[in-house]
Amino acid sequence: MKLNQMAEGEKTQSDGNVYAHIAHALARGYTDLYYVNMDTDEYIEFHTDDERGVLNEARRGSDFFEECKKEVKVFVHKDDQAVFLKTMNRRFLEEALDGRRVHELVYRRIKDGKTFYVLMRISRMEDNGSFVVIAVKDIDELIRQRRMEERIREERIVYARLQAITGNFICVYVVDPETERYREFSATEAFEEGLKSAKEGDNFFAKAREKAVIYNHPESLDQFLTVFTKENVLAEIERNGHFSLSYRFLLNGRPIYVQLKAALVEEKEGPRLIVGLNDVDAQVRQEKEMGKQLAQAQARAMIDSLTGIKNKYAFNSSSERLDRQIETQNQESFAIVVLDVNNLKIINDTLGHQAGDQYLKEACKIICDTFKHSPVFRLGGDEFAVIARGNDYEHMEELLEVVSRRNAEAAHTNGVVIACGMAKFDGDANVDEVFARADKKMYENKSMLKAGTKNNAAL
Repeated sequence: MKLNQMAEGEKTQSDGNVYAHIAHALARGYTDLYYVNMDTDEYIEFHTDDERGVLNEARRGSDFFEECKKEVKVFVHKDDQAVFLKTMNRRFLEEALDGRRVHELVYRRIKDGKTFYVLMRISRMEDNGSFVVIAVKDIDELIRQRRMEERIREERIVYARLQAITGNFICVYVVDPETERYREFSATEAFEEGLKSAKEGDNFFAKAREKAVIYNHPESLDQFLTVFTKENVLAEIERNGHFSLSYRFLLNGRPIYVQLKAALVEEKEGPRLIVGLNDVDAQVRQEKEMGKQLAQAQARAMIDSLTGIKNKYAFNSSSERLDRQIETQNQESFAIVVLDVNNLKIINDTLGHQAGDQYLKEACKIICDTFKHSPVFRLGGDEFAVIARGNDYEHMEELLEVVSRRNAEAAHTNGVVIACGMAKFDGDANVDEVFARADKKMYENKSMLKAGTKNNAAL
């Protein structure tokens, strides 16, 4: 009987440790958490440590919803106060969470005079519906990045629509599709001066192809000669109602982007082919510039501002790509290395955050110099990760030994000590499972380093 009780006790303790670890992992990235009793309004407020993401109890109170009303004017942007107070209402939350696990709210928060976007996730406990957990996460960088990308896309769409409505035709031809006799209309002065073509004539398609050899950009010539035939133009109009071809054209020796459009209209004399050459140079160059800006904005969103390496957003994107490859069984061999810089909080507290930032940069350089052939990511605070493939993957044990020797030297010279854990993909369902094993080994290694034990847990 006693043995069974001891086994039950050990299992309970083990389960408690598992849930504690899960809670710790889920708390990362959240700045504030509240544990609220909906029946009594009692609550416990937790803050997460900026460097480690560890939950710390900040205060306890007896009237959560009243406290929200008092603090809303201080901590919530004035334009978001109404929706915040609507959400932080017992009746609203009971209805919002009825039959649902989570309710979310994005709003702007104020701290130290700065305004930033946060995501608030409210969850009802399944084993006791009287309790909810409210978690607040800083998503300011992500929201601002998305809005910038949306603004660029909207500008591109508006610009394209305006061009489609107004057009900028440099020349228009009316062609008899039967005889190919043509007349030129609405030619710009620059076009007339550049081509010096006849205002009317015969054999429209043949003459257009002759002019193309002289005036089309060399890189666009083959495409034009292949596509712009009477048969192709009329067949495309029959299928889609219009013909369109974009290419580069030399106008007075200057290359410009143009779009040739053609359509059939009925006139008194019979069907006529209307062919217009539209100057889209400004539009195309604007789109290219906006595409460049969008690519640059997306690239900046992937970079950690302190170290210059890839950030957590980039790591998540890489993980998602790997997950898709795992689903299709098309992934190469890879390993996840999780690294944690020791003593950062001590340096920040004793020497200041500027010294702490320099300490992180030194740690980052050590990691990048060690894993030279793999992408290195800063996940936040003092935590880094590596997705190792190819050469680094093949020599992983040697690289981990390098980290171990560096740590041994640093322990005697007050240098940078970096806890390290590694796990290789081994039929796992996704990257998260590999990361979890590497993260566990990193914490084991960190404990050994603090205890002065030889660094071998990373293996």
